[in-house]
Amino acid sequence: MGFESGKLLFANIVTNKKGSFDPLRERLLQHPEIEDACFSDYIPFILPGGNDMQWEGSQPDEKVFVRISNISHDFVPAFGMKMAEGRNFSREYPSDIDKCLINETAARVFRWKDPVGKHIHTQKRDIEVIGVIKDYFPYAVHNPIEPHMYRLLPDSARLDGVYTVRFRTGNRKEAMQLVTREFESYFPDDAFGFNDFQSLVINENSARAWKYFRNICVFFAAISIIISSIGLFGLIMFYTKRKMKEIGIRKVLGFSFRNLYFNMSSGFMKLLLISLVIAWPAAYFTYKILPGTYKYGVQVWEFILATLIIFVVAVVTISYQIIRAALSNPVDVLKDE
Repeated sequence: MGFESGKLLFANIVTNKKGSFDPLRERLLQHPEIEDACFSDYIPFILPGGNDMQWEGSQPDEKVFVRISNISHDFVPAFGMKMAEGRNFSREYPSDIDKCLINETAARVFRWKDPVGKHIHTQKRDIEVIGVIKDYFPYAVHNPIEPHMYRLLPDSARLDGVYTVRFRTGNRKEAMQLVTREFESYFPDDAFGFNDFQSLVINENSARAWKYFRNICVFFAAISIIISSIGLFGLIMFYTKRKMKEIGIRKVLGFSFRNLYFNMSSGFMKLLLISLVIAWPAAYFTYKILPGTYKYGVQVWEFILATLIIFVVAVVTISYQIIRAALSNPVDVLKDE
């Protein structure tokens, strides 16, 4: 996803309190269970608004919609994001309050080969880019990543926004308790509740829809395999019943069990191969037309594995009746026939 989503707690706090987030962050980092913390107006899977913007080198009538997030110094490391170029906001550079970060998509849209030092034109002024964040999924993976710009929150800002805390592996329960305690002390008059960041990912609309779709596909795939196996089993019974006299004559003439088995099963294997010639392109075509900007890349081994499973099911279904017929006494078969 481009960031660490498994060890994050977040809370959206509505408050009138103003000041700096740094004192609270320092208190949180005194606890060994906490790795990092940040403050922002938006986080991944809570999509920010934006504005149409121009940039250094753009045409006079050329504009692009850019989403804008206001973040604290520690937003990038707290989420485990990576810098592609330049640097992150730093407390050592007070002038960063007038600068910005962008994501890789924005640099590509702006056609910048060297984004650091370039400027984005806003209605009020030009803003210098000091760094590029590697692309991450700010929302559902079914949507294309959009250009993003990140501004630094001033220390005197209203502390109204989203607080994110990254805890150490295996310390979720302890981290939840101490974070709640520290924030209750810092925001005694405001209601809030911390949640796992994974809840945002799991409960995102398209993620839930695709989870249901996957379950439906698995259910009907299992049903189709069962029905196909029953149908194939019945077809084999009918086929071997009609071939009993032939089997008896072949055995009398000296055909081995192996020759009988391959002779009778070869016809069904040819039909199975024909079905796979149709199924492989059909499966790939279905994969290609399913919606989604960033889809899992289908692998050849998955087609091979599915083919092997189908062959195993078919062979098991076919073998029972054919082996039973091949092992029958030719004298009894010919007498009955």
